[in-house]
Amino acid sequence: MPVAVNCAVMTGYRVAGMSGAFFAALGVVLPSFCVIYVLSFFLGKIEQFTIIGYMFRGIRVGVLALILKAMIDMIKASPRNVLFYITAAAAFIAVAFFGANVFAVILCAAALSLVCALAARKKAKRE
Repeated sequence: MPVAVNCAVMTGYRVAGMSGAFFAALGVVLPSFCVIYVLSFFLGKIEQFTIIGYMFRGIRVGVLALILKAMIDMIKASPRNVLFYITAAAAFIAVAFFGANVFAVILCAAALSLVCALAARKKAKRE
């Protein structure tokens, strides 16, 4: 899916700018989201079967492996500075020990990164 999203965003941006990129990404992601959303209503009904419960436990292991792989790839691609380590540690502590909402932590980390990137760009222009 990431390759499809990247291609859609690039094509949408070239054709219609930022709005084209947004709607192209939405067009690639929305069908999968809708299918998963509909399936989630049936999940509770079929999860009570023993074999289905075992299947979902196995799927969890695969999902964990995919999340760890994505995390390792992001860590390798990220610039290592003090802000990186502080943000990572703060996010982990907030979620693991204080039960913070993961989505809120991701939004806060993204906002902090955006502010720092804009500040660095502004500083580079002055020099």
